Amino acid sequence: MFESTGNSKWHPGGAPQNGYIDLRSELKGKIESIEILSADGTKVLATGKFEKITADGKPRFRFIIKGRQLPEGASIKATLKPNDQGQHGGIRYIEIPKPGQAFAW
Repeated sequence: MFESTGNSKWHPGGAPQNGYIDLRSELKGKIESIEILSADGTKVLATGKFEKITADGKPRFRFIIKGRQLPEGASIKATLKPNDQGQHGGIRYIEIPKPGQAFAW
């Protein structure tokens, strides 16, 4: 699971924009891939693309879907890059409790 620091945030998007996630700054450069999975975890609903580093140093990933289009119970899966010793960086998950609403963890 993702560490709950209050510094990462899901943004559902709105009429002109799709959903995105701002991860805590400590994860800058450490994300290999990021996806939104179905509630049962068997289907990839969207894949995030790196967009930018925000003014406060957080990596932003944008999806090709709006939050309100996602089912309740969908989750974010982030695969981390291998660490300095070449070992797998790990996988982190967080459920999106209400995909149409912003939340921080």
